[in-house]
Amino acid sequence: MTLSTKYVAGHDISGRVPGGVVNARKCIGFCPQVDPLLDLMSGRETLSFFGRLRGIPDQKLNDYVSTLIDALTLSPHADKPAGTYSGGNKRKLSLGIALIGNPQVLFIDEASSGMDPLARRKMWDLISNVSKNRSVVLTTHSMEEAEALCSRLTIMVAGQMKCIGSVQHLKSTYLNGYTVDLQCSMGASKLDVNNVKKQKHVLETALPFATLAEQHNRLLRFFTPSMSSN
Repeated sequence: MTLSTKYVAGHDISGRVPGGVVNARKCIGFCPQVDPLLDLMSGRETLSFFGRLRGIPDQKLNDYVSTLIDALTLSPHADKPAGTYSGGNKRKLSLGIALIGNPQVLFIDEASSGMDPLARRKMWDLISNVSKNRSVVLTTHSMEEAEALCSRLTIMVAGQMKCIGSVQHLKSTYLNGYTVDLQCSMGASKLDVNNVKKQKHVLETALPFATLAEQHNRLLRFFTPSMSSN
């Protein structure tokens, strides 16, 4: 059997090069799904603590932490105990911990887990900004999140990699169809059969193969197969 060679940030982690694994770890930042925070420490204290662990010199630490807090948009909460933070701000602080030391490779597990839609969008914007000058490996159960953040995707089932490629490649290869949600105005809360047919006709004009899959009050959900399945 031939041994494979694996690299992280240019460092051999196969175990055959002395110091390869140690040097690779210095280039990695990790944001776990469960926030690694101490409730009684403020955001500033937390980042300073991990900054010292990363070896940032004391004379540079305060300025470094302040700059990172601004980038995380945590300035209004920087000196409050982390235990009082909202779920979104806790995720931001956890991402800040992973970014300390400016790692070349960043691993993020379930970036926006438990967030409301607005906080999720802000987290996505933050990750997009920090990914411009580093490699980011993201695990998520949300296809929407993967599409928003990733240039290349892989899908794993029971621990095995099933496919890999760009978002468009995976969609064109494996997608069976699309779901289209049509939200009617507030005045149409009780849709009669004729009104449903009218709305359906409008959608079918643009999507000839669309079929009404569900109806819940003002929400009409249509399914349309992909071109490949047609």
